[in-house]
Amino acid sequence: MNDMILQEAQRLGAEYVGFVPVGELSEAENENCPFALIVAVPLPPEYLEMLTQPIGVQEAAREHDLFSRTEARIDGIADALEAYLRALGYRAFSQSERANSARGRYDGPQRKAALQHKTVARLAGLGWIGKSDLLVSPQWGSGLCMCTLLTDAPLQTQPATPLENQCGACTVCRDVCPANALQGRTWTKEGGREELFDPALCCTCLRCMSQYPWTRAYVRRANLSQGEGNR
Repeated sequence: MNDMILQEAQRLGAEYVGFVPVGELSEAENENCPFALIVAVPLPPEYLEMLTQPIGVQEAAREHDLFSRTEARIDGIADALEAYLRALGYRAFSQSERANSARGRYDGPQRKAALQHKTVARLAGLGWIGKSDLLVSPQWGSGLCMCTLLTDAPLQTQPATPLENQCGACTVCRDVCPANALQGRTWTKEGGREELFDPALCCTCLRCMSQYPWTRAYVRRANLSQGEGNR
């Protein structure tokens, strides 16, 4: 079953696919499903680099709106996987914004769903939750778009050990936020999102995402690899 889903997800365009047991989550989060899929697509390093440049270049990057289009793309992959699993006779619930809104599981003003993609990504061992409330992965930093799917399909899963938070004393995300939406506090499992940032102030400028040290490391690695490939 895992191989079938992996092949279908990759055919649809997912670059990362994780199979995660979510029985430990609340019923409100897991919709009485024992498993979740987390699918992700990284943002291109050249786009992330544009977001760190002088304001005119940043504005051009945001007008290009690659982030929103990539978010819509990964949501579409989760929706397609829902249809794929349902056709096989299993319960499946995409956690895309469209699907969650249709089922009353998305709070638009608060920009918050009943199940956060980063919650599942953390359980998958993909990364930790940073001080901006974004997932931070060693491979891509925060430069990726994710979506989740809940299902009762008989997946083979093994609990991953969540990665240790490596933000330390770094407050780059808070320091670059033009709206002062971030508190610069370390995420804890017991704490709420409100302890990290104010969604009402967030202007979705993407500076915290693009200027995270781990995101910058992803961009540098990509640039180095591209340079070596051109030799």
